[in-house]
Amino acid sequence: MMYPNANCMKFFPDIEIPEELEGDTSRSSCLNVGAFFVIRKIIASYHIDKMVGRIVGKDAGLFLDLAVF
Repeated sequence: MMYPNANCMKFFPDIEIPEELEGDTSRSSCLNVGAFFVIRKIIASYHIDKMVGRIVGKDAGLFLDLAVF
């Protein structure tokens, strides 16, 4: 997602800049990435990925992605 800066109107004079940007801006997306890395580290340290792989099979990655979500 791009947020317009001071040069935006110089290069794109025909665009209309909205008053408010939509979406939840109260939290940084970096927090989501940090949580993802922590959960993946926990999964790897307890070998949950290998256990789920034996049970679920080739779709273990999809299963773990759903669990993390």
